[in-house]
Amino acid sequence: MRVLPLADSYLLVENSLRFERPHGPERPVMPADSALYVSKDSILTMCAHCRRTRRIGMTSVPVWDWVPAYLVEPPGPVSHGLCRNCHAYFYPSPAAIFHIFRLQPDGSELRVGEAKSYVGALFDIEMLASRVPAKYVIRDRATGQRHVVNLGRLEKSG
Repeated sequence: MRVLPLADSYLLVENSLRFERPHGPERPVMPADSALYVSKDSILTMCAHCRRTRRIGMTSVPVWDWVPAYLVEPPGPVSHGLCRNCHAYFYPSPAAIFHIFRLQPDGSELRVGEAKSYVGALFDIEMLASRVPAKYVIRDRATGQRHVVNLGRLEKSG
């Protein structure tokens, strides 16, 4: 994702696929089983971002599974929600802080700012990179998750 400033205080948000890979053990393929996923009202709930499907009535904490068969042919009406991972990633808590670092030639990281959202951090990097072309790092203070960004293009996560 890139966020670019435009005239009159508008922003252009550009999304594109950076890399594609098969799903791993963190996202196993589950069979389409209406007893597990379709509510009493015959409604299937899918995550609006990643398209995982919510299991019904199993635990107090919702479980979201990857059921590709429901993308092709859902068993009935589909409602949308947000799985826990997407909610945390796209709508972080107000207390979330993302630190921004510039990668130095010797491999060290120089802290150059912070933002309250991941998108805000990307916007700040676009502005910084226009003045000082370099690789930048976004680090989530709460989880420690690290993303390397090169002039606004996501390179790798870890």
